[in-house]
Amino acid sequence: MQCATLFVVFGISSVSGAGLPACPNAIIAGGFCHPWELRDGGVACVRDTSPSAKITKPSDVQCVPKKNGGAQYKCPSWVPLMCQPVFDGKNIVELAAATPDLSTLVAALKAGKLTGALSGTGPFTVFAPTNEAFAKLPKGTLDHLLDPKNIKELDAILEYHVIAGAAVYKDDLKSDQKVKTLEGEALEIKKTASGQVLVGASPAMVILADVDASNGVVHIIDNVLMLPAPPTPQPQAQNIVKLAESVKDLSTLVAAVVAGDLADTLSSPGPFTVFAPTNEAFAALPRRVLEKLMKPENKKELVDILTYHVLPEKVLSTDLKASQVVKTVEGKPFM
Repeated sequence: MQCATLFVVFGISSVSGAGLPACPNAIIAGGFCHPWELRDGGVACVRDTSPSAKITKPSDVQCVPKKNGGAQYKCPSWVPLMCQPVFDGKNIVELAAATPDLSTLVAALKAGKLTGALSGTGPFTVFAPTNEAFAKLPKGTLDHLLDPKNIKELDAILEYHVIAGAAVYKDDLKSDQKVKTLEGEALEIKKTASGQVLVGASPAMVILADVDASNGVVHIIDNVLMLPAPPTPQPQAQNIVKLAESVKDLSTLVAAVVAGDLADTLSSPGPFTVFAPTNEAFAALPRRVLEKLMKPENKKELVDILTYHVLPEKVLSTDLKASQVVKTVEGKPFM
């Protein structure tokens, strides 16, 4: 009779399946019990049956598995995730749509046009962020992702939450592994000695594991998994002429290279090693020497001098000995 009174208090007018099984005495000692549908067809018992009763923490609810006598009943949306129902025969998308705390995820899947894919045969493993997880994103991030023009970015993030081709359960996990996601990037998953599952670099914690669906399994997580930042592109190496052009104090050398028609040669793959005199070094030449060298009729002499500053190989400072003689492009040895 006490359990029947509870149905009225919580606004549940009918039940499905078998009659209410007896709850364990340890659960109902001094209180009452009330059934809800659980993912395995079990029941949930609560102690507080007053009209103002609230379930605010897992210990407020005791889940009784089907194998221990539980039966299927209607589950209110405010029951904690650990006691949310999983509807037999529903695929991953239908399952998420039936779970109030995954409504933001469902909206994102619809915006990304991924509901069809995740309703397919599978199998899939989905790490499903809660509404609260999406709410933790920086301000404006979710609105940005849901904007139709950003569908590729949204899809990449959603697909990073999916493993295709396998239903991976908690018991399948090792202490540390990397798995390929539907997006293509690897995702690190760790399982601690205490059984806690951590996903991604941040990481996100699995707060409800092994939620079965007809086409895979869902693990509910407390953070949205964001893709790793792409590596910073390395600046493209400049050829010797471009490099010299970018250095203000090598402008005289650049002018001389151009006058000697050596720009194309020193822009080629090489490799070359160039000993590059500064503007001040050119200014230290005897008076009018530079002016004479830059005249077209003295081009051969200018080229000889410039190519005497070039080695036909790449030589780093770390390659140098205390003393050595090397052959220059001009042909003469250089110490």
